[in-house]
Amino acid sequence: MLNKALERDIKSGLKSPIYYLWGEDPFLLEEALSRMVDILISDAPAEFNYDIFYPSASPSQIIDATSTLPFMAERRLVVLKDFHEFPEATIKELIPYLRDPSESTCMVILSGKAPRKGLDIKWRVYHLSIKDGDMPSWVRGLCSRKGVQMTEGAIGLLLEFTGHDTGLLSMEIEKLAHSGRKVIKEDDIISLVGMMRHFSSFELINCIFEGDRTKALRMLRAMFKEGNATDVATLLLGALNWRFRELYNLWLDKGRGAEGRYRGLRHRLSQYSGERFYSIFKALHEADTSIKTGVRPDLVMEILVIKLLMAMTGQEEAMIGS
Repeated sequence: MLNKALERDIKSGLKSPIYYLWGEDPFLLEEALSRMVDILISDAPAEFNYDIFYPSASPSQIIDATSTLPFMAERRLVVLKDFHEFPEATIKELIPYLRDPSESTCMVILSGKAPRKGLDIKWRVYHLSIKDGDMPSWVRGLCSRKGVQMTEGAIGLLLEFTGHDTGLLSMEIEKLAHSGRKVIKEDDIISLVGMMRHFSSFELINCIFEGDRTKALRMLRAMFKEGNATDVATLLLGALNWRFRELYNLWLDKGRGAEGRYRGLRHRLSQYSGERFYSIFKALHEADTSIKTGVRPDLVMEILVIKLLMAMTGQEEAMIGS
């Protein structure tokens, strides 16, 4: 979600000469810039009024752009991207301009870090980030700007399937906006969102690792609704075997070298045992055999997921006896 103060600034026409936008999510910065471009450039010829500079740019190039008069526009737009990576020498040479900017230019600075203290620059600084609880509201706003509405159930389902990756969410919402539907419902999410079987399989596995039974089963059923049952089951079995094999090797190595998605599991490795892994791989093998002998793939996988959830939550005794 954009900073509320920045929202007000955008609605009022972005009157200040310098804006400093920072945050750890590059997509949010680009999203804000896109909206600012719409306001500042509008129908004016962008090639004469819009310049973007990166850390490799020289101070003279940037100053020349800010000093150029706008053409058929009220103001020019000069953007500095990845400002946190600009060389100290470049920033030092830009300080005089930053303290006395041109009234005919709007400079927008995008940075992964907050501005340094003590620079004595009167820029408008906005931190862009989204809390988990604000994600539904952000999705709702993005849908509105794309010209579609999404029910609360559909928003929840979209967030379940794609997680909180803003770039991925935007890409899926863009697809939904081009579907021809004005109101997106839960069934539309299942049928229209790319679901990306490969992506979804790893999301499903994450749910199993976290012991989230409701979400895991809901995601599993949605995946079978999307594609050929045998294909979906084969893909999932392959992904599950691979991930649990990695987890087993990590357990054997006592968690050394754990990184990325496994780092969060490292503190739980002491809870595992050879017996627990035996029950996991036994269940995977039995599921594979059942599918190859003609048992319904969706039923087999649902039973498998329940067994794996039991194992991940310490109920492997019930699993071994099943």
